[in-house]
Amino acid sequence: MYEKHLYLYDKHQQPRPAVVRPYSSADFDELIAIQRESFPPPFPEELCWNRTQLQTHVTLFPAGALCVEVEGQLAGSITGMRMQYQPGDPDHTWADVTDDGYIRTHNPHGNTLYIVDISVRPAFRSLGIGKVLMQAMYELVIALRLDRLLGGGRLSGYHRYAAELTAEQYAARVLAGALHDPVMTFLLRCGRTPVKVLPGYLPDEESRDYAMLMEWKNPFVAHRGGPTMRFARITDIHDPLFRQMHELMQTVFPKEEVLDFPLWAEPLKDDGLRICVAVVDDEVVGATEYRYFLDLEIAMTDFTIIGRDGLGIGPFLAQHRQADLQQWAAREGRPLKGMFAEIYDPYSSQEEHPFGGVKSMNPYVRREVLSHLGYRKLDIDYVHPSWLNDGEAVRGLNFSYLSYEAGMEALPAELIVTFLTRYYAVLDNKPAAWLSMIEDLRTRQTVRLLPL
Repeated sequence: MYEKHLYLYDKHQQPRPAVVRPYSSADFDELIAIQRESFPPPFPEELCWNRTQLQTHVTLFPAGALCVEVEGQLAGSITGMRMQYQPGDPDHTWADVTDDGYIRTHNPHGNTLYIVDISVRPAFRSLGIGKVLMQAMYELVIALRLDRLLGGGRLSGYHRYAAELTAEQYAARVLAGALHDPVMTFLLRCGRTPVKVLPGYLPDEESRDYAMLMEWKNPFVAHRGGPTMRFARITDIHDPLFRQMHELMQTVFPKEEVLDFPLWAEPLKDDGLRICVAVVDDEVVGATEYRYFLDLEIAMTDFTIIGRDGLGIGPFLAQHRQADLQQWAAREGRPLKGMFAEIYDPYSSQEEHPFGGVKSMNPYVRREVLSHLGYRKLDIDYVHPSWLNDGEAVRGLNFSYLSYEAGMEALPAELIVTFLTRYYAVLDNKPAAWLSMIEDLRTRQTVRLLPL
């Protein structure tokens, strides 16, 4: 955990001992007081921290919850969270990214450290505490090997010029040194660089709700140019992206594993289902499908991840999927306990499928990768109904589970029965082998989780 001891020089050039450390529940009252001192009216008081928000900070991402003490007195704090950022899609609001400061949108696999807040007591601002806190976050970016630090700086001086300048014109003059903005100028001095003016970023009278999105790129990470990959959800069978995705599935999977095109119309409208793709230059290059069962507090990835080799599609889709599931569960006020997946077992059959010639789709490779990620197979002789709805039983897969709860060695058989019967309810022609498997599960209390 981060801890740094240093000396800060006051306006009389006298060194004063300080320490940057994680904040904890013992600091909450003082942190709330610092916020109120740092952001007096007309800044909205309801945007200052409350104890519940601070508790989520230290629970979800304690590495990003730092404060500074000067001679034993709390003088300031900074809060960050991880997010998945695509440079080609910078538009957002503070509330959307930070979950109104509760950071339940924190993505533990995100490529970017997002600054939620920085506050320094006015009496200590001559010590350069803001720069010290920002430097601590730069060090965290490097330690975690992230791409960048990102955050919106409200244009707090804009209200003085709003009648004569657009927000973009105001920011350009600040960048040229013709004007001084308390926040943007401070961030420039900290080494941040401008990305884009964001309208409606944060309700704030002084900035007229405008902020300058500013970043600090990790100098130890190569920032490559080229096409930007974007993450898109498909909700309509007539979406051109869906036809591309369906063709990709038919290339990669055996025919009996792909639901017929017309049968997708209703599932795509289901708000409980996510069918998402990775898109480069309007072309689908990868896809994933998943859902969250609210009452069961369990997710299912219908097909883990498919796509082309050499584009980094695996981590891109996995990180976006995980972030979306966490936000989904947080919005519902429920936990995400784990994720089911059907994983090919190439050791159980001599039959081989080329999987479209995509090397990363090789079932031996995928099985090992998913095992390293933490998936384990359920101790059952698993079959599932063919998606062709022809009454055939499909074998050669393991029904597997990735637990987000420590120490989970078995699952309740009743949970598995409930899940599978609901999941395959769309198919009315169930094979006898599947029905027999379900009946056998009904006689059991638990099912063990075994290594893949």
